[in-house]
Order: sequence, then C-alpha cells, then structure tokens
Amino acid sequence: MTSAGPTPRRRSRRWFLGASATAAGYVVLSCGGGSTSPSPTASTGTTGTQTPPAGPTATLGPGVTPTRPPAGPPSLTMTGFVVGDGQFDPHRTQVGTLQGQQAFVYSRLLSYEDQAANILRTDLATAMPQQPDELTYVFKLNPAARWHDVSPLDGRQVTAEDVVHSFDRQRLGDRSVFVRQSRWSNIASIDAPDSETVIITTAEPLAPMLNWLADPTAMIVAPEMDATGFSAEPDGQVGSGPFRWLEWTEGEFASVIRNEEWFGSAPALAGITVLHAENASEVVADLRVKDLDAAFVGRTQADAMKEAVPGLVESHVGNALFFGMRFTTSAPPFNDVRVRTALAIAMNRTEMIDIFFDGSGDRSGWVSWPVSHWALPFSELSEWPGYRLGSGGRAQDIQDARQQMDAYVADGNERPTTLELHVEQT
Repeated sequence: MTSAGPTPRRRSRRWFLGASATAAGYVVLSCGGGSTSPSPTASTGTTGTQTPPAGPTATLGPGVTPTRPPAGPPSLTMTGFVVGDGQFDPHRTQVGTLQGQQAFVYSRLLSYEDQAANILRTDLATAMPQQPDELTYVFKLNPAARWHDVSPLDGRQVTAEDVVHSFDRQRLGDRSVFVRQSRWSNIASIDAPDSETVIITTAEPLAPMLNWLADPTAMIVAPEMDATGFSAEPDGQVGSGPFRWLEWTEGEFASVIRNEEWFGSAPALAGITVLHAENASEVVADLRVKDLDAAFVGRTQADAMKEAVPGLVESHVGNALFFGMRFTTSAPPFNDVRVRTALAIAMNRTEMIDIFFDGSGDRSGWVSWPVSHWALPFSELSEWPGYRLGSGGRAQDIQDARQQMDAYVADGNERPTTLELHVEQT
C-alpha cells in the first residue's frame, strides 16, 4: 500500500442497467474548448442494488437561490443518478449514488489519492497513523479542520470526540439500522485522550483497516446531527469536506458548492452538479447547448452522440459498482451450494456485457477490474470457471455446471426446471 419531493420520473430498464451496472466500460464525452478541470475521484459503491423510495425535493434556505454553482472558477456538470433513500444518513444509506454525493461533503480520517492504484492520503488526519503494535492506530487530527459554517455546527472545530461518535454510532448502534456494523465491530475500543488525538484499538490484526478508514462508509458526522436529523436540505448534510451540500431534487439534479473555508488545498472546481438524464436524447440536447460538461455513456451511445454533437472529446473510465445476483439460502434449491455454483458457472458474462453495455465493459471477478491494484489479471481470471474465454471455455463452463447440478440430483433432490427471479429496478 502506498501512502500519500416529487416522484422520480420512470426510466426504462435498459437505460438504467446500461448506465449503472458493474464494470461497464464507460465512455466519457466532454465538451471541447475552454479550460479543463480534473474530474472528482469516484467513490466506492455499495454492494448490491436497491430500489429506494422517492426522496424529497430540497427546499433551499433564505438567501440560497442557485440551481447551478455560482460564476467564477470552473464548475462541472455531469450526468449521473440522483437517487436517495428518504433518510440521507451517511452511515445508514446503501444507495451508492447518494453516498457518492455525500463523499464530496463529509471528511474521513484518510482518503484516496488514487483508489484504483490503492494510493492513500490523509484527510482529517495530519499523517498516517502511528502504529505502536499491530492492534493500535494513533491519529492526530488537523487543528484547522472545521465543520461547515451552517447551523447547527456553525463552523466549529472538528474534534476527536466527533470521530469517536461517528464510529461508535455504527459499531454500537442498532444492527438493523447500521448495516455495516459488522465491519466496525472489529474495533475493540476508540478513545479521544484529547481533542486532537484518536486512538483506535482493534480486536485482532486487520490488513484492510487503513482502506476501511478511507472508505466513504467511514465518513465523520457530528453528534449534533443526531438531534437535528439528516435530510436533503443544506442544513441536513453538514460536513467538513471540500464541498458544501447545495441542493438535491430527487430524480433530477443535485449540486455541491466549494467550501471556501476547507482546511485542505482549495478544490479546483467552484461546484459540481449531477444531472439525472431521462434518456439519451436529453443528454444529446444538453451537450449541444453545453448544459452538460461530461456524459457517461456506453459505446454505441457515444458513437451516436459524437455524430450529433461535433467537438466532443472522448475518454474511457471503468465503473466498479456491484452488479450480480443474490440467492435466498434458507430453502431449496438455493440452500445447496452445488445449485448456486452451477448457476454462477453457467452465467454467460460476456453475453451480459454485450446486452447491457453494448460490449463496452469486461468481466469482473471478486474485485471489479477498474480497481486495478486488487483485481485479478484477466489472464488469471480467464482460467476460473464461469470466466473462461472462447467457445471451448464456454463449453467447459456448461459441462462443469451440469456436473454440479447432476450431483445435486443424484442425492435425491428434484432437478430445478424453473427458478423464481426478482429484478430490482427504479
């Protein structure tokens, strides 16, 4: 490791899958000309997909009027999904799109300089932790770190007690509410001997601990927010990060604005707006009139848009969101590992990529291929059942899957002929 409101508009299933499933090879189309600014680092998504309830439309407070970040330094407007969960609690949400927006607003002890390459950097911490032994992590907080100057925090200093509170509410709270409690239950104790020192002690050595502390699930929230509550309003998302929450209109757009008082280097962007496009035609129209700076689309859509809008610049990125299937293992036939294995091996991943992503993605193993530091090389992944290439590899996958299912039937079980499938979508 290297240190360093309204009901959402209904969308077609094809558009949703084509834009949000695992390991798609996105084509980024951006308007040429003018100065360029770096794109924000993508945050990790949650495991799985869910259909959240319709969230509220943010009502801006007195004196807050923009639907775009203010003029001045360049801002970024890009396509994305503006889908909430109706709760907006950073520690409870399982909606990756919401968590990605919150990652602009909230700090962590550590963060990523480059997540794909596993390069960490400091955030609230002034340096990587001192580790006197394999269980102890001692962090010193940046004394210049301040909460956003928004009620109820009003710009006060971020303290070690805030950090302790953030981890304790997840590891000691209601397990049915704080869904990542199992991760933080590995912390045996967390203490604040003074306002700028945090000492974390784990129950056993944890190789991924620093990565966990850099993950968006480790966002630091203030105790005051437990009393006032989280929401889509500007005063319902008060963090200490490089951007301040500006607005969120479910299914339409969401904006953050640069935090001029941030303790780190000033962000190059004045603000970031995510537009939730209805369809490809809307994206083309917005690119043409430059209401969009960047659009994330598949290969076929990119080719059509480049013809429709001259001057677009093309880049390529990987999207590492989770896309797969889950089994209910409490009853037959999925309570038998041989049935689950047979289905996993028989799944035609190459065909799924062609259908869902116009062929502009690739197969993902246990870690999605865009996370290049940890992902298996394709040469190694291609030797695993379910991932073999070519007609010979596919034939071997089918043979192995049949062997698993035949073994299941040989033990007196009935061969499944139909399988109930539930598809989650917005």
